[in-house]
Amino acid sequence: MRILISPRPNNKDGAGIFLSRVAKELARRGYQWTAFPFHYTGVSIIPWHYAFMMGCPRNLEKILRSGNPLITTMGKPESREEHKAVNRLYLPEYEKHELLMARIIMASDKVVFISQYVRDIWMRIFESRGVSFPPHEKIKV
Repeated sequence: MRILISPRPNNKDGAGIFLSRVAKELARRGYQWTAFPFHYTGVSIIPWHYAFMMGCPRNLEKILRSGNPLITTMGKPESREEHKAVNRLYLPEYEKHELLMARIIMASDKVVFISQYVRDIWMRIFESRGVSFPPHEKIKV
């Protein structure tokens, strides 16, 4: 079984470092993984059976259209309340990104939130939009 990791693991930022640890653990457990060709070209020369994704990576639409099971790790969206509390402007692109992230949450077979705090933020977002939050079985913190 081969797992696609997206975006690519690296040692330069939080998401990349996290995914690098995921890749090492998968390899330790005997799984094969692929990331780099797909990240750069949108094409995987080696077939994959599952995707492990963090956030909104490049070539996201190809992952969603693949029909393969998807596990997503999701962080905190830009918060209207936090921006208001520190007198920062909440930009329209934050809204678009939030909608995309919500779509990914709904499309994923499993969602891992980076903290209880982040899960609660997402629950409030879904509630404010009148959309059902994914069932408990689909969620991990």
